[in-house]
Amino acid sequence: MDIGRMLSWTADRYPGRLAVGGPRPLTWRQWDARTNQLARALAGQGVRPGDRVAFLLAGGEPMASLHLAVQKLGAAAVPLSIRFGPPELAYCVNDAEPTLVIGDDTTSASLGTALAGGPPVRAREELDELAQREPDGALTQSPSPEDLSVILYTSGTTGRPKGVPRTHRAEHAAAVALVIQTQHRPGEVTLGVMPLFHPMGVRPLRPASWSRAPGSRRPNLTPRSPSS
Repeated sequence: MDIGRMLSWTADRYPGRLAVGGPRPLTWRQWDARTNQLARALAGQGVRPGDRVAFLLAGGEPMASLHLAVQKLGAAAVPLSIRFGPPELAYCVNDAEPTLVIGDDTTSASLGTALAGGPPVRAREELDELAQREPDGALTQSPSPEDLSVILYTSGTTGRPKGVPRTHRAEHAAAVALVIQTQHRPGEVTLGVMPLFHPMGVRPLRPASWSRAPGSRRPNLTPRSPSS
């Protein structure tokens, strides 16, 4: 089971039900289409299966959608803490070796300082515009269970941040465990307050797109400011 397919299967079963709340509400079908288009926009920027894509984003639906788009493309997401300073950012990007780094209007200054001469940087807003021109429809890529899904970096409080690689198999197992631990039920609403560069921010996206049963679920993915 790969993470991108989890979302597409849910969209096939419950296309008209609300998937994402906040300022840009999306049904499951709309969210599936948006991530398909974003995946094609990323491919247009040179991202290929097996590559790594780093994010330095405030959070919210845009980051969640990009994360899922990377999964559909067969690449690995590398969400970086918006609290990192330029030295930590430069170290993590050099360590992860991403093909592309994505920022937004809240983080572009930090990226410009930290990554001069590094991998290409694209604005999330620019990718949104490119995605709107792309067609919908399932992608042909199908990651294996042992392919990398995400690399999460530790805070580096006692040394340099350390990248923790997670496969699609591991992330799927974590989603199952979270559903069991939280006793997730159909129709419940999940309020997402953890930043999406943290394991407990990104992990609830799995049950959101996997454990769907009749009812509506609205994960609140409203962006958080860098200072919050």
